[in-house]
Amino acid sequence: MEYSDIHIGGFTLAADSTLTAFGKPSAVEVLAGRVRVPQDATRSTMTLPTVIAPPTFVGFDFYDQPCFVGIEMREVMALASRSIQNGLGGSSDLVLRGSGLKQISVVLRWPGYSGYHIERVVNAVEADGRPLSRARLLVEVSELVGKFMERVRLGKMTATGGSEWDLVNAIHPGQIHLVGILHVGGNVYAPELHVDVATKI
Repeated sequence: MEYSDIHIGGFTLAADSTLTAFGKPSAVEVLAGRVRVPQDATRSTMTLPTVIAPPTFVGFDFYDQPCFVGIEMREVMALASRSIQNGLGGSSDLVLRGSGLKQISVVLRWPGYSGYHIERVVNAVEADGRPLSRARLLVEVSELVGKFMERVRLGKMTATGGSEWDLVNAIHPGQIHLVGILHVGGNVYAPELHVDVATKI
């Protein structure tokens, strides 16, 4: 499977055509002290026309951060749109321009919550005719992840007993970092989420 370049915070990394066992490009780095939230179950068999070239990975980092640090989910949920515009690296980048995609589907499946998933369709062009920016995509994805967490908090979704991925008893929002979105096939993306296992909340 071939991928287009990886777009991160205003600059581009060369595409990496190989996937690791966890279904992520080997070019996406997981920082020391963190583990990647597996998204293996999120795959797509959709075949796209050859003229469509979805970006492999779209990253979310603040200007003053190295790549792949991402944004703490607790912080993301508290940010106003203007704050995101001001602090996000490459916030105005038109991340889907030239890809040929009219919309993408972002799907989150959290391990330990078998049978549950949440999905959001994001248009490549907004209602006012503007192409989708990195900042707007961050808002869409953070709202999706936040909605999943809210459902867990309200008891609408429960983890398998004793799961190390339990969002109530094992992992807290302050440990979760939204690093970007990863292309998993067709027009489907999964949030790239890393958990800081060194942090105790």
